[in-house]
Amino acid sequence: MINQIVVTDSIDVSNYLYSLLLEHQLFRVVSIFKSGFNIKPVKSSRPFDLIYVSISDENRFSVLNCGLKDIELFKYILENLHLDDRIVFTPKKMVIYSINQLISIKLKQINYIDTSILDCQLSKDDLIYFKENLSYCHYVHQSGFDLPRLNQILKEWHSLGFHKDAFEKFFPLIEKLIGNGKGLTPSGDDFLQGYLLALKLTGQNSDEFEKILFDLLLTHTTTDVSWAYYAALSRQYTSTMWLNLVRAVKSKNIREAEKAIDTILNIGHTSGQDMLIGFLSLIDKI
Repeated sequence: MINQIVVTDSIDVSNYLYSLLLEHQLFRVVSIFKSGFNIKPVKSSRPFDLIYVSISDENRFSVLNCGLKDIELFKYILENLHLDDRIVFTPKKMVIYSINQLISIKLKQINYIDTSILDCQLSKDDLIYFKENLSYCHYVHQSGFDLPRLNQILKEWHSLGFHKDAFEKFFPLIEKLIGNGKGLTPSGDDFLQGYLLALKLTGQNSDEFEKILFDLLLTHTTTDVSWAYYAALSRQYTSTMWLNLVRAVKSKNIREAEKAIDTILNIGHTSGQDMLIGFLSLIDKI
């Protein structure tokens, strides 16, 4: 006998996911963790069509995030969730079809969180302030780049410097970094995403770098989660932690900037630290 419960809640959703939720209604659970779970559209084979469902936290809201407000409800969902369960999204409800369990959530409100980087650009003055007041050497304590093979790639990357519109020299290093590392988002991918984000936030021409990167992604293996973050960045979206950092730097609020960096550093096991290293590998060169 199927147990049915009907509850009411509101959800926060990254505005990056708006078109994905419009295009698809039926999703399946592809991975489950202590703090959330990933879902993908049943009728999509694209690796980057991914949504992470968790409790909502606007200060560290992922660009791939759909966040519920009710903590107890979310705990109940996690306790009863299984891989390959189906989830239906409509503008008015979210329905979870699990084994012997149907959880229907009436949505009071869908709040779209702005994760676009288009209005968050770092000027030359902002970069000067950043370099004078914030150094990643002071913050990064545990990184995937502590591993000898990745540390060697990082040294080679830094030795190349920065020459805009001449990214072809990075080709062999980008190739080595894609999918390099452990976990849902390998350290090499986190680094490349941080570097690409820095290119976009500082107004550099990222077209050549992106072409090299995405051409290599088509022929090299990495995780679907990394793919999803690459895709979001290519469309000018990132997670709120980075937007908070940019806004703090622009307003010259060192306390908020350090708070944002601390939040970034605590993403995943080493993901935030690896991405910050990539980000600052460009910032320190321009």
